[in-house]
Parts: sequence; structure tokens; C-alpha cells
Amino acid sequence: MLASLRNFIITFVIALLIFAPTAYFLSGLLIECVGPGFGIISPDDGGDANNPAASTTDPVIDDLGPSSTNGTSFNMLIVGTDYQPNILKDYKSDAFVNYPMFENAAGLDPAGSMSDYTAYRSINADAMLLIRADKANGRFVYSYIPSEMLVMCGGVEMTLSEVYTTLGIKYLTSKITAITGFYIDYYTIIDIAGVEALINSVEGLTVTVPCDMKYSDPAQKLYIDLKAGVQKLSGKACTDLIRYNGYDPNASFDRATVTMSVLNALAEKLASESVITKIESVYKIASNYATTDFGTDDLAEHTDLLREYASYKKHNVSYPGTYEIHNGRRVFLPNTNKAILTYSEYR
Repeated sequence: MLASLRNFIITFVIALLIFAPTAYFLSGLLIECVGPGFGIISPDDGGDANNPAASTTDPVIDDLGPSSTNGTSFNMLIVGTDYQPNILKDYKSDAFVNYPMFENAAGLDPAGSMSDYTAYRSINADAMLLIRADKANGRFVYSYIPSEMLVMCGGVEMTLSEVYTTLGIKYLTSKITAITGFYIDYYTIIDIAGVEALINSVEGLTVTVPCDMKYSDPAQKLYIDLKAGVQKLSGKACTDLIRYNGYDPNASFDRATVTMSVLNALAEKLASESVITKIESVYKIASNYATTDFGTDDLAEHTDLLREYASYKKHNVSYPGTYEIHNGRRVFLPNTNKAILTYSEYR
């Protein structure tokens, strides 16, 4: 039992070391997702985005087998949820039973409309991050996938967040494959408390708070009070920093850039000698908050990423499309044809 737990702990934190430098993951995990404006591909301002039927229909993709190179490269989907059972008490009981996998969740809402959850708080996939570890070309590709993206599932239009909650993680990974052309080799699911605990386990992070921040939301027991400047922050203060959304629209920084700075600081700390000497305790803490299918055999195959990470090139790729109000709610309308062409450059 202890050996099994230790192996899981190690595999999860190895995964964290792989995806920690990404900005978008925590940004969407903790707050409403930002639009795709940061990366090597700009959001599409026209085209299919104005035609929901065309935009939400999955493209036909030939040969969706693994895009790994001789079994050495891999693709991982990171799913960040808004699960906060210690703070929010109005979840539907079935949601607890099915979380985080939702393998049997189709029965919770057979219509696919989420209407059954109107009286309850659902557990949502608030952030999705696609990562390609491309060993053959010495690069990591990071792509934020908007959880509000509209897609078609069995003739029903729903967001990717709803796909996760109603059809489960395995169906979600197949849908991500359909809209990107990347076969998903592994997934990892983590919640808000996990991010805070992980940062505390490395004794906080030194980051720059770009402006004075003050905000309160008693319903979520969220109280933000941070002063501008370079300072060492606890896990709670770091999550407060990323959750803050009161920036001046004319400022040179925003939610995404601030989150990037926090994630970069976390990546450097995880790879530092001071943390490596106590990495097993960090593993143990992180494992309490995540579910992953990145197993011990996978760990053995990919431990070289720890040694080589600094030398790898990093690419941020934005999913083409636009945010719009559709049927009364804000959603992301994708340009899937352009996306397939974009991602094909990294296959």
C-alpha cells in the first residue's frame, strides 16, 4: 500500500514539474477563464466564429493515433476543477460520488443541458491545458483550451466543462483529440486546494504583486488584501493573487501575465535544490489533491524531462476562436479548422 502511494505521489509531481510553467492553467482554474490572447497564434476575429453551427462541429481528422515519436514524446490534458467542499456545501450528492472521474455521470443529466443542477452547485472543469512534451524536437507545447468552448456531442450542444461533468474525463479526452488532432496519452485532474497546498509545501514563492489588490467575496470566504511589490507569499496569498480581477484595462499587466509570473516562480522552486532534498514530502502533499493516469512505467520512461527541462524550447499556442454571448451565456466559439492546421505544426 505504501509503495503504491509513493509511486503515485512521484508520478503526479513529475507531471507537475512538466506543466507548472504554464500560465493559463491556474488562471482558468481559479477564476473565470480569460480569452486566448497570449501565444503564438492570435484569436480568430472572424471566419467560422460567427457561424456557431460551423464552429462547433468537429472536423474530420484522418489518423488520430498517438502523435508520440517512437513512444518517447507524449500529450497530457490537465483539468482544473472548481471543487471546494470545505467552503461550498450546496453540491448535488451524486456529484460527490462521481468526482473527479465522472465515469458514470451521463445518468446525472441525460439531456446534456445541465438543467438538473439548477438547484445545486455543479463541479466544473474550469481550466483545461493541453501539453505536448516533444522529446524528438526538444520542446514543450502548451495550449489553453477554453472550458466554455461549445462542441457537439451526440447532437447536443454543450461546453467542454459540461462534457466533463456529464460524460466524464475519458469522453472529454476524446473530444480534445477531435478538436486539436492530438491524441491524449495522459490526464491529470486537480482542484484549487491542491494548488495552495503545493505552494505551501515549498514554503511559498517570491513574486511581484503589480498593484495594490483589495477584494472580498464572503460566500466563498475569499478576502484579498495585497500590497504592490516584490514579496514572498504563502499558498493562500498566491491563489489570491491569481484570482484578483480588478486591473486597470490600460495597465501593462493583466490576470494572464500575473499568473504566468506565479507559475514560473513555482516551476523554478520545484526544480531547486532546496526542494529536491525534501521532494518526497512534497510528493505526498500533492498526491492528496490530484488524480492522474501517469503511472510508474510512464515515470520511468520520462524522468529525463527533469534533467532536460531547462534546455527545452517552450511554445504557447492559443486556440483560435472568439468569446461571444450565445443563447444567453458567454461561450467560446472555436475555429476548429484553423486549430487543426495550427496544431499540425507541432505533431
